[in-house]
Amino acid sequence: MIRLPWEVKSIKYDAETSDNPSELPNKPIEYHFTISVNDEKLYNPKPLILTTTFNIKAQKKSGASMIDGKTIILTSAEDKKYKAKTKDGKVVFKDVALGKYSLKVANVSEEEA
Repeated sequence: MIRLPWEVKSIKYDAETSDNPSELPNKPIEYHFTISVNDEKLYNPKPLILTTTFNIKAQKKSGASMIDGKTIILTSAEDKKYKAKTKDGKVVFKDVALGKYSLKVANVSEEEA
């Protein structure tokens, strides 16, 4: 995997990103590129999928922080499942595709899987 710094300045990007998961698109945000080297066009059919680190407050319905060590499962727009444990009232998921996602608290069998 190659990581390069890249800044997006686009109205479409702003419209496709949000802190509210219900406002995000149902699929990952993808960018396709054609690269030219010495006047030869090289096309990579695989899209660039933007990812980010999700820092989410882990709270109960009452608003109180969840206890440390609870497993939370995030399902991404790519339908990939990520697991992370709560710590200090939050849960962190790294390299998740931007797009619609869902969260749930894992049950015992899911924690062991």
